[in-house]
Amino acid sequence: SFGIDGTDVYLDLNESDSISNSLHSVFDLVICCQTLEHIWNLTEAINNLNLLVKQGGHVWVNVPASNMKHGSPDYFSAGYQSNMLGNLFALVGFSSISKGEIGSRRLYLMTHKQRYWPNAQTHKNPFLRGIESRRYLFILKFIRYLFKNLEASFWSAKVAVGSEFSTESWYYGKKINDHA
Repeated sequence: SFGIDGTDVYLDLNESDSISNSLHSVFDLVICCQTLEHIWNLTEAINNLNLLVKQGGHVWVNVPASNMKHGSPDYFSAGYQSNMLGNLFALVGFSSISKGEIGSRRLYLMTHKQRYWPNAQTHKNPFLRGIESRRYLFILKFIRYLFKNLEASFWSAKVAVGSEFSTESWYYGKKINDHA
């Protein structure tokens, strides 16, 4: 893996000389998930991802489309739209296979209005917020969040592609030209 401290290889997508020549055009598929919002040098990050992919290889990127600011000191963007990702990858020789945004009204409003990131379980049933807590803490959290959870239960949890309530973007492309 790349970009995680403690692994054999560390890749800083912000830096132009981060990828050794031995890794150029090596991979058939590069996956970059929930990373680009933490990158300050987006153009260099796209160039670096391009360097890793073989001619005819693929890249899969998913990022927030709409996000709330969170605790990392390396947080630079509240999200990207898939058209922007498509345009950035086109500049380095990729052709879009699939791209878009996805989300639900419930996830969007819980994230932006309530400032809470639900997991899959609490997205499905907001009243389960805090269930991972010890029993007595769960009861306290249930009471504390009762009105927020009641409000969230009325928001649609139906996942829709390309809705105004999208919270995630994806881009899937194929490298057709080597512009590196």
